[in-house]
Amino acid sequence: MQTRSTPTPSDLVERQAEPDVVDHQAEPDAPSSARSAALPYDRRLWEQAVLASDLYVPTRLIALVLAHHADASGHIPAGGPQSAGSMARECAVEPKTAQRALVKLENDGYLTRPDIRTWTPRYIRPITLTLPTAAARTEPPHTGEVPE
Repeated sequence: MQTRSTPTPSDLVERQAEPDVVDHQAEPDAPSSARSAALPYDRRLWEQAVLASDLYVPTRLIALVLAHHADASGHIPAGGPQSAGSMARECAVEPKTAQRALVKLENDGYLTRPDIRTWTPRYIRPITLTLPTAAARTEPPHTGEVPE
C-alpha cells in the first residue's frame, strides 16, 4: 500500500516557485498594494493550502467559498458577497463563526483586506486571496529526522 504525504502550506509555497507547477492566472495590475509583496494567486494552489492546513472546518468552508467568489486574480471587490452575514448564510454557520473565520484567514495570511480603521464603513471591505508565507515548523521532528 502506498502512502501519500499531505503537503503543508509551506510546501505549496515552495512548489509555486517551481516553473512547471505555477499557473500564472494573476493579472499584472493587482488591485491591492499588498498584492505586490505576495505571490501571484493560483486558485488550485490556494485551495490546496487551505485543505492542507490545520484550520477549523467552518473556516476552511468559508475559505473555499471565498475562492469560488474571487476573480482570476484572487480579488473580491468591495461590497461583494464577503460579509460575515453573507458567508454565514451561504455556509450555514453562525454569523460570529463566519466573522471569526475571516479574521483567522487574514491573520494566517490567506487573505488581505484594507485596515478597518481607515475603511469607509458604508461598504464591505474588498478581499484579496494570498498564499501564506512559509511558516516555521511547529511540530516536533518525526522519528529518523534530524532537527534543523
